[in-house]
Amino acid sequence: MHQMPKKVAILSSLFGDIGVGGAELALYNIALGLKNKYEVHVIASHESEIANPRIFSQGIKMHFLKSQGLHHSKYKLDFFWEAWRTLVAIKPDVCIIKTVIFAPLISLYVRLYGKKAICHLNHDKEVLPKKIDGYTTLLKAIFQRISLHSLKRLILIAQTDYQRDQLEKNFGIKSMVLRDGHVAPQYEVKKASPPLILWLANLRREKRVDLLLELVKKVKKVDCRFVVAGKSMDAGCLETLEQGLQELPNLSYLGAVPHDQALELVGKATALINVSDNEGFPLAFIEAWTWGTPTVALNFDPDDLITRYQLGFRSGTVENMARDLEGLLADEKLYRRLSENAKNYAQRCHSHERYLQELDRLIGV
Repeated sequence: MHQMPKKVAILSSLFGDIGVGGAELALYNIALGLKNKYEVHVIASHESEIANPRIFSQGIKMHFLKSQGLHHSKYKLDFFWEAWRTLVAIKPDVCIIKTVIFAPLISLYVRLYGKKAICHLNHDKEVLPKKIDGYTTLLKAIFQRISLHSLKRLILIAQTDYQRDQLEKNFGIKSMVLRDGHVAPQYEVKKASPPLILWLANLRREKRVDLLLELVKKVKKVDCRFVVAGKSMDAGCLETLEQGLQELPNLSYLGAVPHDQALELVGKATALINVSDNEGFPLAFIEAWTWGTPTVALNFDPDDLITRYQLGFRSGTVENMARDLEGLLADEKLYRRLSENAKNYAQRCHSHERYLQELDRLIGV
């Protein structure tokens, strides 16, 4: 008797390969990787339908919600209610999420229907206790506790050793580490000339556009151009960037770009830069290393990988970051060494095939 494939449901505020963050893009890649073996359903806001019409032809069963996604507000009850009704209608065997915000909803489904769920952590701030300095932060701290307690019913995946250790230390919750994978490039891209320095992220306050502009002003000893690619998610950040564009002739902004175009930019870039206050494990880092593009970060270095494996630089200050970039662009031997280190590390530790094999194992457990 022919056995029907398991149903896998992915719940995400946004979904697709245009104008989304790294977590949503990772879920998109997961859906594409699983669709040949499982019946894959995706529950997302209707904004994904508008921005990503191509996903209809990918063999994934899409369920677009009428309510706006949680990128507008993390506490939208209409989104949760509509997502719950859709989830119950699908009745998936396995649910996959990539943020703890959905954990209470998915945990309830697991408890009521006896199914399975996998939660990927998405950000370091998810495993750190929230500081309480008022009524609003108190409510957020309570919601965080509820969400994290719900994780005990799910298979929990941390992005880094740091997330795993902090989650157990701060909340007594155990998890496993499974680093995101990425498909190895199927073609070569010639590095841009003059050198291209890429900032690949959606515009949000924590991404620190102000520090990016400060960095561009300080890089003076080499001829290069800075390119910013990512959707504007904050009007203030966009205004700051637009002011910088008027003052800095070697800075350009492409807006949101399709994933294949973003990958081509990563391949052409001499360096990927990051000036964020905090992160999780940026997918852009993995994409850059896969293409042999070194990473130059202000402060963020997940599990000290950049430093330990010499994949680029963790600079510490904007001044040091400017010097590191100038040194990288001026020293061909240094660039080639860091580029080879990045490519070799990505092949060893971020294989998309191995990642999907482990995910497949967890689905079948």
